[in-house]
Amino acid sequence: MTVRNALLLVILTAIAVIAWYAGIDDTNDVADGDTPPPIQSGYYVLDAVIYGGRSDTRGVFEITAAQAQQSMRGEPILLTDIEIRYATDDEQRWHIEARTAALEEATQKLEMAGNVVATRMPADGGVTFSMKTEALAFDPASDVVMTDANVEFLIGRSRLEALGMRATLSEDTINLRSNVRGQYTP
Repeated sequence: MTVRNALLLVILTAIAVIAWYAGIDDTNDVADGDTPPPIQSGYYVLDAVIYGGRSDTRGVFEITAAQAQQSMRGEPILLTDIEIRYATDDEQRWHIEARTAALEEATQKLEMAGNVVATRMPADGGVTFSMKTEALAFDPASDVVMTDANVEFLIGRSRLEALGMRATLSEDTINLRSNVRGQYTP
């Protein structure tokens, strides 16, 4: 081995040692007496299906989502590209779609956002009813959906718009808040 090759080997070794030492991360070191930071628990699931319902079995729902994620237990479950199938006692069936949602684990309340469309498909073959909005809250415990945003209703060929609404799905009732306007087509 020549002196030149030996010198090159020593320089490369020194560079490797310096690079290794610089790559050591000592930010997680815990000083004596300190408690280590808590371990963050959480999960994410692709193609998730979540089932829920009321204890009195008046309404049951199934949520499908492209992704479900919860960063820590007790925090909301964040959902993307969701679909909800919901049925009440009298077999009124609802189909709700939204881009995103946050599901409260303890209460099963759902806050949806982004091109929310809710459609009622009556069991008796009656008129299909749908509503569109950008934000919608759903509380399956009380069968209530509500929004403070603009909402558009399509009932058969008729169209109605309002600013804000509250609907009870099992009772087929809707209370419109303000700026109500529409067109009725028999």
